[in-house]
Amino acid sequence: MSSAMPAMGDAWLLLVTFAITLFVPDVAISESLHIGWEELLIPLMLIRLMWKRFYTMDILVASLGYLLLVILLSIMKNGQYTDVRNLFELYKVIKLGVLYVFACFVLKEPLNRTWLYRMMVGLFVALFLVNLLHLFNAFGINEWLIARYDYDGRDIAFFGLNSLGQPDARRIIGTMGNPNDNAILLLFFLACFFLRAVDLSKSGIKTIAFSWNDLFIVFCALLIALCQSRTGIAVLLLVFITGIYYARWHRKKVVLVVLLLGALLALVNFLVDHHALTYVTNTSMRMAENNSFSARLKVWKELLGMWLSQPLLGYGPNKEFIYANNIYPENEYIFYLWRYGLLGLAGYGALLFGKIAVARKRLSEFPLLVFMTLLLSFTALTNNPLTNPKFVVIFALGWAWATANKHSQSVST
Repeated sequence: MSSAMPAMGDAWLLLVTFAITLFVPDVAISESLHIGWEELLIPLMLIRLMWKRFYTMDILVASLGYLLLVILLSIMKNGQYTDVRNLFELYKVIKLGVLYVFACFVLKEPLNRTWLYRMMVGLFVALFLVNLLHLFNAFGINEWLIARYDYDGRDIAFFGLNSLGQPDARRIIGTMGNPNDNAILLLFFLACFFLRAVDLSKSGIKTIAFSWNDLFIVFCALLIALCQSRTGIAVLLLVFITGIYYARWHRKKVVLVVLLLGALLALVNFLVDHHALTYVTNTSMRMAENNSFSARLKVWKELLGMWLSQPLLGYGPNKEFIYANNIYPENEYIFYLWRYGLLGLAGYGALLFGKIAVARKRLSEFPLLVFMTLLLSFTALTNNPLTNPKFVVIFALGWAWATANKHSQSVST
């Protein structure tokens, strides 16, 4: 791989923003408002884009513009413009747009894409070590570090324990603050590593050969499984199967990777007294018997019932109602429908599926776009990925990379 460095500081600005998002805890402004340090870098990106007179207009940018208008109309209709917390939803859309356009600006250069992949490998290694130390609470890392990411303290308080204080499942929380969000982050890395696998296969490297990148895929899958997010594991299988198809892995490599992953899971389960995977293995096949699903279903029914009264523009961001009633929607499709009505859901759908719809006849050229669409559309069924400010950064980078990369990232060694 080339040792050349990016000629401009823009690639570094993008990398630092991403690294801060992954590792630096937010600052608590109030009990319900946390601000990430990466927010300080967004204006710098906007200034650089204006200085370079760079802009791009595609289906994603158009969808963001449409969503911005719908959210503004919903806020005005519901009289929520006096609550600053609601206006942050407008800022999230603008932030996603700036990040996406800036990432497109940086990643249009093949050298920057190659360099950024190398840096992301380093970030993943750091994440892997932090998550592994967290699993075993080595050096008391859960108390002095991981607890700083879990802002309400719910997950860290019961890490490895049940409600009676007895040993139970250890769902790794990581730097995202809860197991479900941590799984989504790791799925993003898995998608990037499979993109690399696709590029290696197109470069003529034998698909049966085992590389460092394949090991990163195994480690990434291991951590996702240890998050014990049911949705995360389901999406892991989808991305894994799709990645194998695009990368044209030989069946012997597939068997080797699966066996290695199985061996690592068995080892970890043995080392943590057979409680590493009990949250998933104790899952009932009957949805009604799963407490987490039943709780989600109750909230979904309530929100859908309310939406019927205001179907077109919904109830707006309505932060006061959400915090007062401890609403955790855990389905971004329903959340957008309740907040911004049918018009908002249409914009959200365009955001998720617009790019892949435009590229539908050339999907072989955009493997990362396929991975990203699978990742986001399925995790949104039981989570709220784009409602999380950190994932705004992560998915903006992913969408830009998916578009810029096509199928031909540099794979020179």
